[in-house]
Amino acid sequence: MFALLSEGVFVGQPLINPLGGTVKVSGAYLFLLVFGAVLGILNWLGCLGLYILFLNELGWN
Repeated sequence: MFALLSEGVFVGQPLINPLGGTVKVSGAYLFLLVFGAVLGILNWLGCLGLYILFLNELGWN
């Protein structure tokens, strides 16, 4: 899937949208990048929160 998207960015082939019409693959690629970044930030915040809870449990804070 990722290889297909990155190929589409360089080639510029249109991706067929299930909702009708065509969407440029670069747009889908950009969406995936933004989505991945948001998930990464949420994951990082979640890990940080768990770490702080862990420190609180041990009484270090």
